[in-house]
Amino acid sequence: MATNLRFRRNISKVFTIIIIWIIIGIFIAFFEHTVLETMSSIADMENNPDINLWVSIKTYILGAALGGLTVGIIEFFYLRDATRNFSFGKLLLIKSSIYLIVILLLNVIASLFYNSSNLGLSPFHPVVVDNSIKFLLNYGLVRNVITWTSITAATLIFLMINDKFGPGQMLKIILGRYNKPQEEDRIFMFLDMKSSTTIAEKLGHLNYFNLLKDFFADITNDIEDRKGEIYQYVGDEIVVSWTMQNGITNANCLQCFYDIQKTIEKLSPKYLDKYGLVPGFKAGYHYGNVTTGEIGVIKKEIVFSGDVINTTARIQDQCNQYGVRILLSKRLYDMLPKLNTLSFEEIGDFQLRGKETYVQLFTVTQVDLTKVNIKSEEAMAQ
Repeated sequence: MATNLRFRRNISKVFTIIIIWIIIGIFIAFFEHTVLETMSSIADMENNPDINLWVSIKTYILGAALGGLTVGIIEFFYLRDATRNFSFGKLLLIKSSIYLIVILLLNVIASLFYNSSNLGLSPFHPVVVDNSIKFLLNYGLVRNVITWTSITAATLIFLMINDKFGPGQMLKIILGRYNKPQEEDRIFMFLDMKSSTTIAEKLGHLNYFNLLKDFFADITNDIEDRKGEIYQYVGDEIVVSWTMQNGITNANCLQCFYDIQKTIEKLSPKYLDKYGLVPGFKAGYHYGNVTTGEIGVIKKEIVFSGDVINTTARIQDQCNQYGVRILLSKRLYDMLPKLNTLSFEEIGDFQLRGKETYVQLFTVTQVDLTKVNIKSEEAMAQ
């Protein structure tokens, strides 16, 4: 399930890049035709300008679609996870080399397509090849390489900044959505590594830090797949937030926990080999109204403020007391869809520190439907 979610999410990102690049390509085609008047430089011929413009538009659409598809697939399906521990310099060198080769190859394809369309000949006809070689040997190739290298660099920079602030947050900052504080309802999950003090003493500070680094990196995709937004890393704890719609739909906020659990179980040999243990974790959930706004001058952040955050942290603190891995407030429980894959159980109440308010708590376990169906079949057989 998590793999399918990740595939659909990455495909959506790839298509977004393709669409944006196609729009940019069409704009460049019109710009060249109306401002630079360099349409004839591609084929080094004088033709009907209307035909040249249409062929140029088709060429840019083809090149942008292939380029966006190639960059998107390389970035989201290969490089992002494979190079996450690389230094910035090494990553820059690898990406620069790969994308420069891609841009050069796409220029060859686009040139053959343009001249073939203009002349009505096969892409491999000697005249088409000759005109394409002339284009590739003059300033047209240099201009295109500079243009599309800049577009590719801008795309990658945007993706890197988007990762820095969290998926979707970069656009909100650009649009100034949180320049003025806003109130909104949000779901929060405080996920904490169990027995962290003991583990830190056992591993030492350096290895413990590497453990946290690996753990947080390994669970990031699961959080993104379930439309969660990573708010903060606080020591051995990660704070994740959902808008109400994203968190409630398919109980994404709770399903996220079980996706993380499956990922860590799958990676347990790696953790055992590297650290001699498999990290355990627990989580507290709650939802409520928060004030959301952008804070900072040199280092900007989107910050949430409200009692719901403190309450969620204290709910998570109760996991050890009740001997469970998940606790959620009744307020959130009432909002969640009651899926047949999740089994809820009321645990009790606890009083918020410094307040007279009590919070009713529930825990949840995941139901293995295959076992349930087997038992039902056995009962029917009897």
